[in-house]
Amino acid sequence: MAVAWHARLEGGPAADGDWESFTAWLEADPLNRDAFDAVDAAAVDTAKILARHSNLAFTPMAPPPAMLRFSSRAFLGMAGIAAFVLAAVIARPDFFMPQEREVISTAAGERREISLADGSKVHLNTNTQVAVTMSGRARGVTLERGEALFDVVRDAARPFDVTVGDRNVRVVGTAFNVLRHDGRITVTVERGEVDVGADGARDNVRLSAGDQYAAREGTRTYQVAKIDPAIASAWRDGRAVFTNATLSEVASDLSRYYGRPIVVRDPQVAATRFSGILKIEDQLTTVRRLEALLPIVVTENGDEVRLERGTSK
Repeated sequence: MAVAWHARLEGGPAADGDWESFTAWLEADPLNRDAFDAVDAAAVDTAKILARHSNLAFTPMAPPPAMLRFSSRAFLGMAGIAAFVLAAVIARPDFFMPQEREVISTAAGERREISLADGSKVHLNTNTQVAVTMSGRARGVTLERGEALFDVVRDAARPFDVTVGDRNVRVVGTAFNVLRHDGRITVTVERGEVDVGADGARDNVRLSAGDQYAAREGTRTYQVAKIDPAIASAWRDGRAVFTNATLSEVASDLSRYYGRPIVVRDPQVAATRFSGILKIEDQLTTVRRLEALLPIVVTENGDEVRLERGTSK
């Protein structure tokens, strides 16, 4: 009944006797007034939400003086609500689409490109899994593991959020690479700007093209350095680029591409530094390129490939 009264009084000029009947209905039961105020509050809140998401200014309609007797809240007419809804649907037809979560993954050695509903593209590297949530109100991707390059279509009304571990990356329109592996998180900006923040942090870090953010999950510390963005996305061309990385880090990173892990048992060998470019081919071919460059030998032992101490080159 509260909805019907709200529609009758706010949908146009009230008919003779409406105010008297409305007053009688309000006074018949204290719950009626609460119900009517709840309907009115919902109408106002709905209009504000629609205005915010459709870039329309929110201008409450002034209530008729007679209505001040029934509520201190300014009533928004049903015609006004209908106008907001219509404007929202015209400006963004997908606004009322329910959020749908889609999980997409790649196997070891597989790369994949996906197109999102808004026209953005996500390039997935090997052994990667993302969960995509798109609606008329939000755009979001969770990088559950692995590495992905995001090329985001600009939409100022709907920022694009990437959740990676305990970090969040927010953009409007840009291209950037995100890696989550072995407790490490890196965000490298190829084009535009992104904001990166940790869970519970008060301030975000603004990154521009050529910036790389590096952190470990579970910590608040991070580093930002300048890097050629092409290095971070070289995996799209089947190459892995390392700059002063430990052999332990190299082995861990290369393991993502194959079904068998690459391990380094010797701490001294694990600490060996390597800088270079490796072409991602079959596993033994790739790791034997390291054997040709470093004092190590490659051995197969059951379900793993080992990098062990060898003779100096």
